[in-house]
Amino acid sequence: ALAVRCDVTDPDDLERLAAVTADRFGSVRLLVNNAGVDSTGRLWELSPERFERVLGVNVTGVFHGIRAFVPRMLADGGPAHIVNTASIGAVTTVPTQAAYCASKHAALAMTECLAIELAAEQAPITVAALLPGPVHTAIYESAASDGSAGAATRDRMEAFLRENGVTPEQAANTMFEGLAAGQFWIYTHPERADDLLRLRADRLTGHLTPTAP
Repeated sequence: ALAVRCDVTDPDDLERLAAVTADRFGSVRLLVNNAGVDSTGRLWELSPERFERVLGVNVTGVFHGIRAFVPRMLADGGPAHIVNTASIGAVTTVPTQAAYCASKHAALAMTECLAIELAAEQAPITVAALLPGPVHTAIYESAASDGSAGAATRDRMEAFLRENGVTPEQAANTMFEGLAAGQFWIYTHPERADDLLRLRADRLTGHLTPTAP
């Protein structure tokens, strides 16, 4: 293992990480773009700085990871895998988590586009979207919030993950199992995902007004 301090919002940091990784380990066979943050609050109460940070980490950070690593992976020519962590929030919309949902919808769309682009190049690189449900991480312990509604959501989500979330190790095992099975869509909570996907599909095809899940 090699630990490298890296800010995913800084493209130079990602380039340095890719170079250090190549020098130490050679070819990259698995790239996981996993960094993610949240900032809760009603849209009109969120500070621009908090909103931009969520998009910077959750969307632009994935983009920087792709730009830094994929050209090297293509040049190596061997089989490889890319996993972008989206969220079950990538297929739904939740009040007071608009920044997070917007970022994860964007991350998922980017992942789908990447899969299509690499397939068009006939590259031996598979792409997967990891859409976790609740995972017991520290994301809400460090999450910022704006307004009383944002603070309430942050506290509620922190407690929810603590009480109902799978462990990061369990989520990682699910990811590896999905990769081994050749899946594009990988869920930690497939039953809940199916419910939300049906709700999303019904809303889109039925031209329905959004409601909270």
